[in-house]
Amino acid sequence: KKCYSSWNCDETMLDGGKSRKKLVSEKDGSAEIAIEEPFMEHVTILLFTSAAGEWIKPLAIFPLKTLPEFAPQVYEDFNISGQESGWIDGPIFKNYIQNFFVDYIADMRSKSLQPNEPILLIIDNHSSRDALDAKILWEVYRILLLLIPSHSSHITQPLDLSGESKAEHRNRLLQISGRVLSRVNNKDTILTGWERSGMWPYNPANAFRSTAVVERIEQLPSSTVTGKRKRGMKMNGGKVVYNGKIAVPTPTIDNEGL
Repeated sequence: KKCYSSWNCDETMLDGGKSRKKLVSEKDGSAEIAIEEPFMEHVTILLFTSAAGEWIKPLAIFPLKTLPEFAPQVYEDFNISGQESGWIDGPIFKNYIQNFFVDYIADMRSKSLQPNEPILLIIDNHSSRDALDAKILWEVYRILLLLIPSHSSHITQPLDLSGESKAEHRNRLLQISGRVLSRVNNKDTILTGWERSGMWPYNPANAFRSTAVVERIEQLPSSTVTGKRKRGMKMNGGKVVYNGKIAVPTPTIDNEGL
């Protein structure tokens, strides 16, 4: 089998650690609002790589039912989905295979002038894989699924073995963080932070314009509310955002299991 016809997909996790609590209250008064927020959201990243060393745009799954608007660069680097836990599930996995991976393979076959070239997709036994029908994938799309035996992915799964040791991974994360900080921590952005906080130039009114305060006030009952805030895209039923547009699962690949 040709190396560019063999693919592996798997997830990795981004997790910033434990949550933290904030209390907002008047001076010398009891706490009025208790806010608990994650130090950093848990995000699942679904990756695809080939034996030829290629990779396709990954999928980022956020622990959100409604997605906010992302910067254009984010949509260039990632496809986006979301559900309450932030983990991948059957509908999301099925959507990504049938609306992205299948199309990518069709485009690859077209460029290589081999429309019937069989594709091997190596996957583990995560429960989300049960959403795919192996028979349809092979008969319709010429994609053959190969299941890695349980508890063996650390030995047999390419994506698990193409990474670094934990120490190397930590060093790489610090290097990446250093490059990001070198771009973010310039004079303009530092001065913006001081100004937005109201600490310098001193302007305490800025604190009350913060979305953390405004959004809490909007949640309080009021008879003077004249309209609703604009909300983001609802992410349910395995929806995935491809290049800024929502795609939903279709019955092309049935939920008959493997």
